[in-house]
Amino acid sequence: MLIGLRWDQRSSYCLNIPNTKDQFSYNPSQMYVNFSCVMSLDLIYKIYIILWVGYFVLAIYFDNILPNEFNVRR
Repeated sequence: MLIGLRWDQRSSYCLNIPNTKDQFSYNPSQMYVNFSCVMSLDLIYKIYIILWVGYFVLAIYFDNILPNEFNVRR
């Protein structure tokens, strides 16, 4: 029975090994490995966090420099 990914496997399942001779053997009923994966879930989560922080800082910056409805800046 395939149980999916555990939280500690979010970066270890993604291996970019296109050559089948270099790939190791594993039991698919106990673990999931993708040999054609390019971007792991761990990397995607890190990118989302960095984007969120960047957009949040940009929103705070624009909120302070752009004039409001009374044409006044902070």
